[in-house]
Amino acid sequence: MAVETVHQEDVLNVILCRTSAGGCLQGTYKRTELQVSIKVLSSRTAGGSKWTEWMRDVAVVRQVHSERVLVPLGVYEAWCLMGLLYDWMPEGSLHSLLYQTQLYPGLPMSFRLGILLDVAEGLCHLHCIPLPHQALKPTNVLLDQQYRAKVSDWGLPREWRVGYSLSAGGGPCFRDLVYLSPEALTGTTPTVEADMYSFGVLLWETLNRRPPCEDLLQLLSGGDRIGSGLKDELLPNHVPHCHTLSQLMTNCWSTNPHSRPTAEDCALELRSVIATFDPDAMTRATLRVRESKACAGSRDTKCVGNKTLPFPQTSCPSETLSNPTTAIYTGEAPQRKHCQDCVSGSVVSSTSPRCPSIGPGPEHSRGTGGVSQGQRHSPPPPLSSSPSKALRQSPLNQPTASSHAARCVCATPVAVSYCRMLRERREGIIRGMTEGRLNNLLDVLISRRALPPEAFEVISASLTLTSRTRSLLDTCACQGEHAASLVATTLGLISIATNRGPPQMPH
Repeated sequence: MAVETVHQEDVLNVILCRTSAGGCLQGTYKRTELQVSIKVLSSRTAGGSKWTEWMRDVAVVRQVHSERVLVPLGVYEAWCLMGLLYDWMPEGSLHSLLYQTQLYPGLPMSFRLGILLDVAEGLCHLHCIPLPHQALKPTNVLLDQQYRAKVSDWGLPREWRVGYSLSAGGGPCFRDLVYLSPEALTGTTPTVEADMYSFGVLLWETLNRRPPCEDLLQLLSGGDRIGSGLKDELLPNHVPHCHTLSQLMTNCWSTNPHSRPTAEDCALELRSVIATFDPDAMTRATLRVRESKACAGSRDTKCVGNKTLPFPQTSCPSETLSNPTTAIYTGEAPQRKHCQDCVSGSVVSSTSPRCPSIGPGPEHSRGTGGVSQGQRHSPPPPLSSSPSKALRQSPLNQPTASSHAARCVCATPVAVSYCRMLRERREGIIRGMTEGRLNNLLDVLISRRALPPEAFEVISASLTLTSRTRSLLDTCACQGEHAASLVATTLGLISIATNRGPPQMPH
């Protein structure tokens, strides 16, 4: 089955969009009217024996018809570039899923294991040819509308990838070195055993929801000498079948390539672990992740990047609020403005529900399936805890005879944004955090139902007190003002909210 050539006029409305792996071209395939992506290749790709051999491999993979492998629809040719045409994957990559904590504050463990099983099955199909992937990492694991994973960019020589020549010495990016096996670092011919080493790193990264860093590199440098004590530290204790999964990943890291498990071995092990979950756990987890993304995407203060967002105009009660203004979001939370009626003391606020409806988030608006549910409303923090109410109720702010005749004056009160307070005092909180304070915070958040179980898992998965504190602050920022207010109150930050000195933890 020959690989089709797709010409420039066959793909409409081509735009440049941002992905976790960098820039990507997106368009509409005229023949199917479906969204497609274009992976641009280096100018040195076309022609030669490598290109001919890779095209034969593509034809073989297309005959396999694997749902876990993303196969190019054709070769895209334009006047200025050449690339591979793929189906558009609306839910992004595994990398986005792991690290876009604003959209995905919690990832159930069964959900992560299901994605890892999809990756293992995709490798099974490639290795049966046999065809090594050569670049297995989270950015090359893409997710469809049902959050099923497909391995992509398989079999592509590094010199074909755009940006290859920009890295040091023309080699792989330094961030990708941790995924390469010891033999791959020496420049040997790519093998399926090298893929299994990469899968072990991917397994560790997905279950910990942390990027491979120095502590993992130290473990990997030990190779087969990793002791049982260190194996127990690879995964948090709350991970189901922690010992079994730790043993699986350390086997993948064996310095002897022939001692590493095969993709089929990994798939069997993951299936046995997933079988211990409730039969409906995967479905519930997927719905929970989709709902979480939709709610997070609807929060105007947590959108990523520069977004044009409508906000109601701040005006006097006598004026209409039907005409919205347009604000450009640049990463800072918009200031909430209030209008105080000098006669009645009423306040008009520009707040909106946290999750008005379940629908696609702003980052993946095309092709994202939503779950139809009723509107969810999260009430704003009670006014009794707001300094602005105390200010309004003070004798100095009681309406007088002259104020009854005064016109309405619009002003910005000194209302406290707890999320902003935590951001401003973040480093001080981290420096002053202790194990006792952190455990107390977690108890308060859980008892007030402000911390989902999945978020607690993510926080507990961090190995150090500093990383757990950072994860807690990030999670509370995603959960909104209610969770942030509980943290600020528990830490005693409310009483020093107006302090202009350097942020410090109360002792």
